[in-house]
Amino acid sequence: MKRIIRKTTIIIFCGIIFLCGCEEIMRRTIGGFGGSYPFAESWEINAKESVVIDAIKKFTVDGVGGKPHGLTELESIAKRDTLYDWLSPKMVEYRRQLEKDSLTPLPKYNSDNSYPNYWLFIDFYYTDTKQVVHAWTRPETDSTKTTIAFVSIGDPGNRSQTKLINKDFWYFENKKQIVKFKKFVVDRIDSIIKQNNNRTR
Repeated sequence: MKRIIRKTTIIIFCGIIFLCGCEEIMRRTIGGFGGSYPFAESWEINAKESVVIDAIKKFTVDGVGGKPHGLTELESIAKRDTLYDWLSPKMVEYRRQLEKDSLTPLPKYNSDNSYPNYWLFIDFYYTDTKQVVHAWTRPETDSTKTTIAFVSIGDPGNRSQTKLINKDFWYFENKKQIVKFKKFVVDRIDSIIKQNNNRTR
C-alpha cells in the first residue's frame, strides 16, 4: 500500500513538473498567438488614449525615500509614426511609376496615401535599478478604453542587453517584473486619472 502511494505521489509530482516545464517553454518560445508583440504583457485602462498620455506626462520623481511613486519616471514619449498605405490607389500608382523610373521620389504623407501607426511608444525609467522600460499604448475600438503594454526592459547604455518580458526571463523573475510594472506604471496611471476625474466633478 505504501509503495502504491509513493509511486502515485512520484507520478503526480513528475506530471506537475512536466506540465510547468511545458508551460514555461511555450511562454518563452511562442508567447501570444498573434500580433506584432506576441510576448508583451498588456492591461486595459478605462480612459481615452489622450487622457492616458496626459497622466503619463505627469510622472515625476518625488525624491522622498519609501514612496513607491519615486521609483519610476517618464523617460520619453515617441511621436506616433506615420506609415505609407502601400495598398492605397496613390501608392499603387507610385509603385507603377517607380517601375518605369527608379528615381521617382516618394510622395509626401497625406490622408490619401498614409495612416498613423497603431502604437505609441513610451519609455519609462526605473530610478532604483537604473533600467529603461519599453512600453506602448494604443487606442481600442471603443475609444473610451486604451491598452498599455510592457514590452521589454534593459540597460539604457547597452541596447543589446534589452530583455523581452514573457520571453527572456524565467518564471519568478518574469512575474516580479510584471508586478513591478503594474504597481509603478499601470496603477499609477489609474490613480492619476481618478484624481483628475475627482477634481473635475
